[in-house]
Amino acid sequence: MRTLYSAAIGALAFLAVFETVLPAHAAQLSATVTTDNHYGLYSGQADGSGLSFVGRNEEGNGHIPDLLPPTPSEACSGTFNWQCPESWAFEVNSEDHVYVVAWDTGLQQSWIGEFQLPDSSLLLSNTSDWEYAIASGSNPLDGAIPSLLDIATEIANATWSTPQASAPQGTSPWGTIPGISASAQFVWHDTLDSTSTSDANYVIFRSKAPVFSAPTPPPVGVLEPATTVGLGLLGMACLFTKRKGSPNS
Repeated sequence: MRTLYSAAIGALAFLAVFETVLPAHAAQLSATVTTDNHYGLYSGQADGSGLSFVGRNEEGNGHIPDLLPPTPSEACSGTFNWQCPESWAFEVNSEDHVYVVAWDTGLQQSWIGEFQLPDSSLLLSNTSDWEYAIASGSNPLDGAIPSLLDIATEIANATWSTPQASAPQGTSPWGTIPGISASAQFVWHDTLDSTSTSDANYVIFRSKAPVFSAPTPPPVGVLEPATTVGLGLLGMACLFTKRKGSPNS
């Protein structure tokens, strides 16, 4: 009996820790992305609040292998920064969107990527699931990425539109980017050719829908199912103890 009682107490303690460590308002997401020529990856709310920087690709035009976990699922080698993708794992909050801030340093331009969402579905680069805004800020070329504040301000003031240019994986001059779904597309807002209206600026691409929505919390006074189970175990243990100690048992 003492074992059952202890197990019930232990279950309640575990549930308390579990609910603290894994809050319902956050979840994990993974991504594999590359851009011709540069990008920064972010998550945040639709209005730019809570914007969080995940990472970026190389400065300069040369390729530097992504050796820090997580690494792309397929081996890759290349001369240019866009030829091999980077992989990322990061936490998103409820109602967050994913942002790809991209810019080109010359000739053709595009970005391509896949994102495994918390529900295990894939969000791919295409013209149907993404929208864009051309930033007012200057193209950083091979230099530092714009500041977090600058990008958040651009997002807050943006007017979003649907990208107009795309091409399948395998399209020249990029070929097939390893580690990214064959169904993903090379995307840009106006053209994949050498001259874009955003050549002097950077472009912000945003997932049209939030990538994670937390479950609606129960009404006040209604216990979570896991907590209810734990309390049920505790109640059974207490009832059994009381009956065992009764003179009529």
